[in-house]
Amino acid sequence: MRPIDLPPAGLDTVRRRILRDHAPGLEARAFGSCVSWTARETSDLDLVLMTESSLDAGRMAALRAAFSGSDLPFRVDVADWAAVSVDFRAVIEREYAVLTDEKSNAPRPWTKTTLGDVVNLRISGVDKKIDPSEIPVRLCNYTDVYYNNFVHARLKFMPGSATKKEIDQCALYPGDVVITKDSEKHDDIGVPALVRDNISDLICGYHLAILRPDSSVIDGSYLFYALNIYRVQKQFHAYANGITRFGLRKTDIQRVEIPLPSLPEQRAIADVLGSLDDKIELNRRMNEILEAMARAIFDDWFVDFGPTRARMEGRKPYLAPEIWRLFPDRIDTDTGAPEGWRLGILADIAVSEHRAVAPADVAADTPYIGLKHMPRRSIALSRWGRADQVKTPKLRFEAGEFLFGRLRPYFHKAGVAPFDGICSTTIAVVRPVSQEWSAPVLACISSASFVDFADRSSTGTTMPQTSWEALSRYELAIPPPALAAAYGNAVAPMLDRIVANVRESHALADARDSLLPRLMSGRLRVGDAEKAAA
Repeated sequence: MRPIDLPPAGLDTVRRRILRDHAPGLEARAFGSCVSWTARETSDLDLVLMTESSLDAGRMAALRAAFSGSDLPFRVDVADWAAVSVDFRAVIEREYAVLTDEKSNAPRPWTKTTLGDVVNLRISGVDKKIDPSEIPVRLCNYTDVYYNNFVHARLKFMPGSATKKEIDQCALYPGDVVITKDSEKHDDIGVPALVRDNISDLICGYHLAILRPDSSVIDGSYLFYALNIYRVQKQFHAYANGITRFGLRKTDIQRVEIPLPSLPEQRAIADVLGSLDDKIELNRRMNEILEAMARAIFDDWFVDFGPTRARMEGRKPYLAPEIWRLFPDRIDTDTGAPEGWRLGILADIAVSEHRAVAPADVAADTPYIGLKHMPRRSIALSRWGRADQVKTPKLRFEAGEFLFGRLRPYFHKAGVAPFDGICSTTIAVVRPVSQEWSAPVLACISSASFVDFADRSSTGTTMPQTSWEALSRYELAIPPPALAAAYGNAVAPMLDRIVANVRESHALADARDSLLPRLMSGRLRVGDAEKAAA
């Protein structure tokens, strides 16, 4: 907390203005430029009123008018916490001082503790080498943690091997929290993930540290959320040492401070925040099922040629008559594709847009998608940043276009843009040449065979990268446009639901991120948070 250089008399004046004269019962946070009693005319005090719902316009206007006409020797700007953006709230959380009525019953902040006092810390992970003489295991590595808030059984962990001693030291169990302990990027240090499932033979990888909570003092789910707050993350970044690669020492991790309410309060906080994450997870699983359904139809129609083979064999139709009749009843022996189809390349039905743009030339809150935001093996792009968080030139994309990660394409990152925004230049922005090819193009570039092709066409050793020129030469059997349109109509409700779930999950994440710092500071109690999360 940055102190505000304001004498008691001045502080009392501000308190009276807010709490007694204009907003009794409210908590206000002061943040912004350093304010003194002899402040210059250009100095100001920014006040944020803490309320459960937005103040009406008339009350806000009265507050602003009262401060505008006051005899205070500085300008006072008034903001409503319930009405400001999530990003502005993050600014407030970084620097503030609480101005509260001394006689009020406002909740007190939680006490603090160090990680060394509440966790069993293990920083020696297992390397990814495979030794036939050792016990086969699955390795939870840096990417599994960095790109996933939770470690799930659904993740495809890297195969490896370990000695019995390494297994005893590095095995992961439900309730453990894993953090990134070294990375090439300073700000990537200290990223946490919670082990939620009982995954047998799962071992911590080399670039990670295990924080096993002392269950008599701290709850594992609460610990995960506590490690996500801004002040804790800044401690990790401050302790990280290095020049070309940054890392955390065991002693430094142990020094990191976190808030520590009672165990019942911890569990209540984790339940509130976890309920939002559970809703997000439910949307993710729904999207996974919807994507699998759309994929199954694509593979049956355009890869295995199921309807054509069924017609050839005289089997009963399993599609609607208007769709069934679009499939021929023969396979062309020369092409290996259904009769009337042609062999072509991706460039016949898709193009890549290269709309370069500087982040400064777009609105600060324009969504930004980098490779780190894109999930693996999922077309649902549910994470993104903002344009004001990046400095180098980017590419512009439009809602409904497709993004494909060209850098290290084996990570299998392809999805549909849920909005207009900008993305990394290591991402190809793809769109169909006409609307009927939209769904087939998306299914194509998100398929395992296309990713394998992209991987083979990439160049470079440590950071292999492919190009649209190479990707556009991917060979495929091209059906008549009417059949492509029929596939689009069949899967459109699924794709629309996926995008809707992404937007809902982002709103839920905003609500969680808004509640997180207030619950962790103790200024918001669980009863009030449950109302906000309902």
